[in-house]
Amino acid sequence: MESTNPSNKKVVITLQGEFELDSTINLTSNTVLDMRNAYLKLTDNTNLNMIKASDVQNIEIVGGILDGNKDNQDPSEVQWEKRGIVLYNVTNAIIRDVIIQNTTRDGIAIHKGSDIIVKNVKVINSGFQGFALRYNAHDIKLSNCVAEGCANVGFDIGQTYNVQLENCTARNNGQHGIASDWANRLQIVNSLAEGNSEQGFQVGDSSGTHTPYDVTISNCRSYNNTGKGFNIINGAYNVTVVSCIARLNGDSGFRTGRDCHSISFGSCIADSNGNRGFSIENSYDIVIVGCEVWNNGQSTTADGIIITGDATTNATGIRIIACKASDSQPTKTQRYGVNVSGTEDYNIVALCDLRGNATGGLNGLSGANDISANNLT
Repeated sequence: MESTNPSNKKVVITLQGEFELDSTINLTSNTVLDMRNAYLKLTDNTNLNMIKASDVQNIEIVGGILDGNKDNQDPSEVQWEKRGIVLYNVTNAIIRDVIIQNTTRDGIAIHKGSDIIVKNVKVINSGFQGFALRYNAHDIKLSNCVAEGCANVGFDIGQTYNVQLENCTARNNGQHGIASDWANRLQIVNSLAEGNSEQGFQVGDSSGTHTPYDVTISNCRSYNNTGKGFNIINGAYNVTVVSCIARLNGDSGFRTGRDCHSISFGSCIADSNGNRGFSIENSYDIVIVGCEVWNNGQSTTADGIIITGDATTNATGIRIIACKASDSQPTKTQRYGVNVSGTEDYNIVALCDLRGNATGGLNGLSGANDISANNLT
């Protein structure tokens, strides 16, 4: 496998049967590794990556089950080893129809490189991230992929650009389901985050070190996560969230926080979350249009939409237009449809139906705000 291929013709390597792997499989350019009828398990205390391609092009990995045997590896921190599949500075690659389980570190790590397709790949029970994309990797598409039961983030999208996730699922991971702390031109489409221990979807770096931008999340669902459904934080900007649902999350359904701006939510639903439906905190130039906000405050009495913090220095505030925020429960938990806490100005609330909440429809807006044509009673 590691010999050169001077003719640059494609070489197909077929593995069939069960294998104990005691060294890394290193792929060269123009290679197809066909494992559709193979099961590979890392031997005890090998502490290596299972499959790696570095500084090569035109490779394909097809099928198979990779078992990292993490219970019998050295648990000490070795950042670059003990992954299932590693692509480092690889151009033109396809990984498809693979199951990766029980790795000590990431299931799949893509660092640098471009023009990479990952489809129908499932990562189960990794000891770190499920899928990790970093270090200027770009022009990557992940489709029909699953990260389940991983110790940290299901899909961790770091310093990247032109990345698309489509029809992906992040379920029961130890941190966020799908997270981007430093990506631009990122699209997440038709994807599900469910039962994760922190946020369902997170855009932004909790430390504030990095700033993602030009992010679109569309037709996605965030259910039953311990934290927030969709969390946009720490200066993220040019983020569009459209036709998404946040339901039964432990904290707020949708949130922006700490100097986020140029964020739009369109035709989204926040339903029966533990805290607020939408929480807009210390942000500006935020649009919430055509959204439905129902029965939130399941864990603590909270508002459908709340605006907190002070963005009065910004001439473009929060625009809430043609939304419905109501509580249909016999015992209502959603306090106000829209509530403003703080000294926010330059906001617009218009054409909204805010009837049927526990305490009232609209509270706290005064000063330089435009309030018009809302149904409050």
